[in-house]
Amino acid sequence: MQTIIKRGKFLKLVTLLLSSLLIATASAAVYNLMYIDAEVAPKTAKVYFTTTGATDATAAGTTVGTGGTYVSFNSLSGWKNATRVYDKVVVIKNDNTATRNCTLRVNSTSGSVSDLDKLDFKVGSQTLDATTVNNSITFNISGNSSVDVEVRLKWKATAGNNPVTITLELIVDAEGDSE
Repeated sequence: MQTIIKRGKFLKLVTLLLSSLLIATASAAVYNLMYIDAEVAPKTAKVYFTTTGATDATAAGTTVGTGGTYVSFNSLSGWKNATRVYDKVVVIKNDNTATRNCTLRVNSTSGSVSDLDKLDFKVGSQTLDATTVNNSITFNISGNSSVDVEVRLKWKATAGNNPVTITLELIVDAEGDSE
């Protein structure tokens, strides 16, 4: 008799556990689907880098990427304990009719940055110290105009021969613009 009672309690317990598991699984599987429909298409950049008018582009090893949205300088160099100035390594052009607010920000640095006395990027009247991550400057480019980018660098007298890599971001405010 006790075996039948124990078996009945066991069956009730198993039934209860299975029911709980089924309810938990069913509850977790109930959800609503909502959709977002977006059209995404490439456009031509209205603010871009160009070497047109950049008189020191060759000396700086300036390469502008496709669409003018990327630029690299592969030959920036200078003597130890002497400032080297590249007047116009690249030009930032605004082909839009509206004035654009821009921010130039140091994204990353690597190599022997401590060997540099100075690595400045000058845009208009603003100068960016590019040796410190997150340093930034803000400047405006009027519609249908451009600004020159100047680079000034100086290695410390005690600098080794190790290269430095600096990555900058040009952030263009496109508020109110469909381009």
